[in-house]
Amino acid sequence: MSNADPMVLARKQQALALFQVGRLSEARGILTELCEAGRADAQTWYTLGIANGQLGRVDQVEHCLRQALSLDPGFHEAAFRLGETLVYLGRFGDAIEVLGRLCAVLPQVVDIWLKLGQAQEAAGNHNEALESYQRAAELNPASVQAYASLGNLKYFLGYHDEAVADYGRAVDADPLNLKAALGFHLSLPLIYRDAEHLRQSRQRYREGLDEIIARSAGFRARPTLIDELQWSNGFYLAYQGLDDKALQERFGGFFTDMARSALPQFFQVIPRRAVAGRRLRVGYVSHFFHNHTVSYYFSGWIKHADRDRFETFVYHINPIIDEESRRLAASCDQYRPVAGSIAAIANIIQGDQLDVLVYPAIGMYPKEMWLAALRLAPVQCAAWGHPVTTGLPNIDYFLSAGAMEPVDGEAHYSEKLVRLDGIGVYCVQPESARDATRTQLDLPDDRRLYLCPQSLFKIHVDTDDLFAGIATRDAHALILLFEDYKAPVNEAFKQRMRRVFSARGLDADASLRFLPRMGHADYLRVNRLADVMLDTPHWSGGRTSMDAFAAGLPVVTLSGNFSRGRQTYGMLHQMDMDELIVRDNEEYVLRAVSIASDHTLRDALSARIMERAPGRIFDQRGTIRSLEEFLQSANGN
Repeated sequence: MSNADPMVLARKQQALALFQVGRLSEARGILTELCEAGRADAQTWYTLGIANGQLGRVDQVEHCLRQALSLDPGFHEAAFRLGETLVYLGRFGDAIEVLGRLCAVLPQVVDIWLKLGQAQEAAGNHNEALESYQRAAELNPASVQAYASLGNLKYFLGYHDEAVADYGRAVDADPLNLKAALGFHLSLPLIYRDAEHLRQSRQRYREGLDEIIARSAGFRARPTLIDELQWSNGFYLAYQGLDDKALQERFGGFFTDMARSALPQFFQVIPRRAVAGRRLRVGYVSHFFHNHTVSYYFSGWIKHADRDRFETFVYHINPIIDEESRRLAASCDQYRPVAGSIAAIANIIQGDQLDVLVYPAIGMYPKEMWLAALRLAPVQCAAWGHPVTTGLPNIDYFLSAGAMEPVDGEAHYSEKLVRLDGIGVYCVQPESARDATRTQLDLPDDRRLYLCPQSLFKIHVDTDDLFAGIATRDAHALILLFEDYKAPVNEAFKQRMRRVFSARGLDADASLRFLPRMGHADYLRVNRLADVMLDTPHWSGGRTSMDAFAAGLPVVTLSGNFSRGRQTYGMLHQMDMDELIVRDNEEYVLRAVSIASDHTLRDALSARIMERAPGRIFDQRGTIRSLEEFLQSANGN
């Protein structure tokens, strides 16, 4: 019987009618029957692919669309949908191939260029993505999506002012496009020119947040709300060094309002389940459960959990799977590499009936923010991977490090603060770096090396006077920093340093050395060769300080008002090395110079660090016990 058989045509029309009225499962059944019987044309395969996608059977979409294209190579809509599906699956190279061919055939279609740009951007082909987005904007100067995409990518690449201009064009075309509005009103510079620039930027953010909240009703009605509200650039607010609680609560309330509108099914109260006779179910959600600082901090909570009392679930919402991911998978009860829509992931998590759900680092990745806004477990917690309050009403507790929190720490969080023992995490001491000479790493033998390894955007403008003060007092000082991978960020930071140093009659280029990005082993060697590490005010070292202590490198710190400025303070205090904690800028400069200038003092400090760090910073099971005591008490046990 051929495809033209009246019975086949009738079944196909029946399936299409069911599909059009949203009876997808019934339509899929008929379409599958036709395809498996070899009686499907390209349109039938295509419709089956779309039905599978809408039913969450994403793994079956590609096959259907490729079958449609094999029957009709000129089926452009099927090719576009295939490219879209490949982007969704994270197969960006395949998506670029499919969409690139389609652009060559249909060069005037804006949506194809936009999707190609998305694939290129995700693959890291940033220049190509800029060209694709720009082509889309040229084809349709009124394209909100084109300018919003240009703004997003330019911001990511460090072109703040250009990004805001593109966001502004998108907002002019459609004030209710949330992606564009967030970018225009809330994007913060990665590098501030000076303290006044920081103040002005914060004021602009505050006013922009007012504008965003005032338009809530319009944003709430957006059919593409979830796609448009993929926002993590607010991450940079915390690096201003000020009290962010009120701003975070306002944005968290807005975000929750949007999430409730888009996904109301995930806002029901979830009652606690009785735990008698069973293990407590604890889930951990992160985009960073691979070789990443977040995993380095928090995987110990999972790997060293008491398996007799706790059943651990790990949700890795990232296609990256590496050796660290595999170690984590082997150490938990249920390892779930989850992908797909926010709703699909939320259904999986909620379906596991967890007692406690923990997000190690809310604010660093959009999907985590979305999930954290929902109610997926009776008890939900944020941890200090991004040590600032989330402002989200559905996060009940903030798990922080007792050694790092100030006396008034409770006032800094919308969540209930939990002070875990010590530094709050179980971290394995890094392997010792192999010996190296300064010559091997292209470092001068005749200079005193002051290492400041923080990302440039973390170096607050209040650090500038410390750098210049050291250069003024020590003519042999060379301050080592690391280049950012974004050229505009490097240039903006260097310009700031030149202005500050020039005002003191100093040459910044002679006093600062920007090292290229390097592997962790070489980075540890730099720690071994440096004379002292300079901790940054307001956002102190976490992993960088741990690496320094593992290498025996003394770190001078000026403790801040918030936990994010007290991480190194907490570690030094744990090691009873308070002489490295200073009270003001003058003492900071004097202490750093005295250590770098006196090898006997430096070596004595190094020996004490090497002796104490293994027992007081690394491999601390007491932190696991305090976490587990909290987990049980939070569930009434």
